[in-house]
Amino acid sequence: MRAKSLYVELYDYLEGFEQTEKIDIFDVYEGDKIEANKKSVAISIVLRNKEKTLDEKEINSAIEKILATISKDYNGEIRQ
Repeated sequence: MRAKSLYVELYDYLEGFEQTEKIDIFDVYEGDKIEANKKSVAISIVLRNKEKTLDEKEINSAIEKILATISKDYNGEIRQ
């Protein structure tokens, strides 16, 4: 049950970003290819501003904030 709660919490967090239009958590993997007690979670995020076109700086800033929060609050990291 905790795993499902975590995904709902993560989804709700991502949905709270001002420029987030769509979020899709589309793959969750647990298995022998990653460390025990870890999960690989694939997320697709669509960012959009209804007033104007987002520039590269705004997009990168939003992505950095999202990744920093996932790292801090969920102990998440980008798979290398």
